[in-house]
Amino acid sequence: MSTSGYLSLSTPVLLLSGENTRRWCNGMFSNNFRAMKPQQHHRSAICDDRGRVQGLLDTICISDNDFLCVLDGLSLETFSKRFQMYMILDDIEMEEYTPSVLHLFGPEATDWLNTIGLPIPEQGTAIQHESLWIQHRSRLRDTIGFDIISANEEADVLNALLQQLQALQAPTNTQTFEDLRIQTGTPRYPQDFTDKSFIHEYQLETELCSFNKGCYVGQEIINRMDIKQLASKRLLVVTIEGTCTIGASIVFEDKPVGTLTSLDSSGTTGLALLKKKVWDVEMPLQVEGSEGNVQIQR
Repeated sequence: MSTSGYLSLSTPVLLLSGENTRRWCNGMFSNNFRAMKPQQHHRSAICDDRGRVQGLLDTICISDNDFLCVLDGLSLETFSKRFQMYMILDDIEMEEYTPSVLHLFGPEATDWLNTIGLPIPEQGTAIQHESLWIQHRSRLRDTIGFDIISANEEADVLNALLQQLQALQAPTNTQTFEDLRIQTGTPRYPQDFTDKSFIHEYQLETELCSFNKGCYVGQEIINRMDIKQLASKRLLVVTIEGTCTIGASIVFEDKPVGTLTSLDSSGTTGLALLKKKVWDVEMPLQVEGSEGNVQIQR
């Protein structure tokens, strides 16, 4: 199976602008917007006041007052419904861009960008090239990746890049990417999350959080979980024997201890959100209502 490829993702892209935008984002989302410099990018969690994850946000700092944002796991309608009133009060403007992102992943991604003639940003940065933004952004753990975003309302430029990638015979396969996502233990919102999920349960705190920037929505509980290591569940990669389905309940000593949240195309590797009591259990865990079982990968 090839470990390189590209995906065309239909996901909301928006520009937040105004002199209060940096301060507003810093108080709403989990990462540090105050410290961002132009061409830097990072990811944040959108949390409720109890620290539970409601969605994810990729952000590129374009200027002191302008931030290009890609929503991850939630719709523009949901985002607007939640934040529109606050943005109006702080005089923040929201402009919608082409709801599409071209993602290149794997060891060949850099060569493809070079061949197409696009610049290569350093890790943690983004580069503007004509009407495009290219950010060094991995959507798979421990795998190189780039997001290409059209910074206008036209999709033609992204369609042209797709044609160039096809001419290079670069593979596009959503299932290949999904299999790699599961095998690398990369969580996807909302696939692997519940309505009560916390950042620490997915080992995303280093990537999504700043613990020294001050208050934001959900900050008190998130900081307490970090200091006292209160996460009672963790998303883990599991090997599957027998037949299992997504959503299956996993049991240990006849008691529910977790749920299978993702399953690769072979049916032999999955992701499971498991309680702390079984993190170190070496024996297989049973799947309720099935002859299958799961073994935590070490």
